[in-house]
Amino acid sequence: MRSPKQVSVAVCADLVREHCSWEVSVPLLTNRFLLYDSLKGVAIAGAAFLALTAGTFWLRREPALALEMLPVLGIALLPILALLAISALVVMGNRWHVRFAIDGHGVHWAQLRPVRGGLLAALAAHSGQPAARGAAALLGSGDAGTLRWRDICKVREHADARVISLMNRWRVVLRLYCNASNYVQVAAIVREQVGRHRDEHGRKTR
Repeated sequence: MRSPKQVSVAVCADLVREHCSWEVSVPLLTNRFLLYDSLKGVAIAGAAFLALTAGTFWLRREPALALEMLPVLGIALLPILALLAISALVVMGNRWHVRFAIDGHGVHWAQLRPVRGGLLAALAAHSGQPAARGAAALLGSGDAGTLRWRDICKVREHADARVISLMNRWRVVLRLYCNASNYVQVAAIVREQVGRHRDEHGRKTR
């Protein structure tokens, strides 16, 4: 007779073979994870710009000017944050529609085009402007990708928000947004698959 742990692993393996998939609509401006990721991205871009500017002033032997650039940089970042917020509201309708799927190879995701995005894309495509048509193509293309189990080094579970953060060695690569009905199931599959591939990778490198 199999132990409860063996039964759990067997159930997870069966679920993976059956291709577990779901769709979810994630709020944007009220989502702490997306806000954190967006602010971190803007902060990294600002830090990179500041470092480049400081290096330029240092080569010119005027390092004090880099400090004078800080207020200017802060003012320059505000419009970027405002544009992100406007895009989230107008283009995305304050929702991120995405489809997740899990199988034996890894985690797959595909961004679903929002209704407003489809309307804006149609209007832009028929506007006759090359720039607008380019934007329409971007809106229609969406975003999709795959994260293999062997590339996941760490998993962080946020049961209160039903979110699972998948990380490589130094950053979050993908966040799985689940719903109330499948969070426990998805978390169990992720734990089992990441642990199994980590053990296999460890055996291969010995």
